[in-house]
Amino acid sequence: MGTNLGGADSLTTMSVPEEGPERLIYFVKQRLADLGMTQEEFAALGGPDRSTLGKMRIRGNIPTVELLRRYDDGLGWEPGSCAVILLGGVPVEA
Repeated sequence: MGTNLGGADSLTTMSVPEEGPERLIYFVKQRLADLGMTQEEFAALGGPDRSTLGKMRIRGNIPTVELLRRYDDGLGWEPGSCAVILLGGVPVEA
């Protein structure tokens, strides 16, 4: 069972997956919402594109170190935050 973060935002009131790609997807979407940015805008700034999250979800793939680094950098997280998310932790803002 996932962790509920609470709060008024629809993303934060959903159950948060405990680990794996679904947890990373949750936190990436939450961060983009916090930044007021769409996935398309994020990709235009050099972040991974929208299909990358979809592929993770469909295939359950664990992303590469390079992909995790691109998310960390683009979302303003400390290096390694995405890896921590995959293991059940939370990101740290840079």
